[in-house]
Amino acid sequence: MNKKILVYGPVFADLIYSKLDGKPKVGKEVFAKNFLVTSGGLSITAVGLARLGFPTKLIAEVGNDHFGKHILKKLHSEKIDVSDIEILENAQTNISTAFVYNNDRGFITRMGSRTDLEKLHIKIISKFKKGDVSHFHTLLDFDKNIYNLLQEAKKYKIRTSLVTGWDGAKKYTENRENLVNIFKYTDYFFCNLLEAKILTALDSNKDILYKFRDWGVRPVITLGAEGAVTISDNKIIYSAVPPDVDFVDPTGAGDSFAAAFIAGLEKNYKFEKCLKIGVFCGSKSTEKIGGSTAFPKWEEIEEL
Repeated sequence: MNKKILVYGPVFADLIYSKLDGKPKVGKEVFAKNFLVTSGGLSITAVGLARLGFPTKLIAEVGNDHFGKHILKKLHSEKIDVSDIEILENAQTNISTAFVYNNDRGFITRMGSRTDLEKLHIKIISKFKKGDVSHFHTLLDFDKNIYNLLQEAKKYKIRTSLVTGWDGAKKYTENRENLVNIFKYTDYFFCNLLEAKILTALDSNKDILYKFRDWGVRPVITLGAEGAVTISDNKIIYSAVPPDVDFVDPTGAGDSFAAAFIAGLEKNYKFEKCLKIGVFCGSKSTEKIGGSTAFPKWEEIEEL
């Protein structure tokens, strides 16, 4: 049986503007040379994994609107299993409008309709029980019952990983006890350095890595232009530096990084190589507009 990587979390219709002729300001108009509508959120990680040749299932929710149909069409084209995506009738899909300016980006997001998450839980746990899932990847702070899902995954000896965003990081600075409980059933935790600092209340990269390991999880921390770092069970620190790229758009670089790192785990690579291909794919994803447009195929990274 070919086991699948199961990605669970919010997806968005990403409307991205780049090469602006000025900084957006209230009351003024700026023009963009590039524009793209694509799928965002955790679908970026799913696309990256599928593009590297790994069977991937995405469980999420979309509205039965224009944007939801666009996302499903995009995911079908990437050969992702979307059979368990919840399509909500007379509902709106999550939308995020992004603008890229001066090597950074800003967002305006409208959250769409939500389903009863219990429906998604039933689908997820049924996949665990069938034994056809090798890795479960999801978003911290998307689902208040994520602890239970991670616990179920570990019951069936499934490798688990979490990724966070700024909202999740802020929430758990005031709730570290719950975070540590979640980490008991989490193998890998993906975040950037700013998120890692606020979660641990520490400044030193070494201290941050050690703190996460003390909490029972292996952190994988992106450092922007400086690459990324992780730590082994016996507290050996590994780092990787990014390749030179023709930078266009950083949207989704962290999700692309996570996809490649997980792919390395699926190949049973050592942590140092997982980190290296993660940094490569995350960096290369910034060379075109859209989080997954420039994500490489396996033949481009297998010799790294």
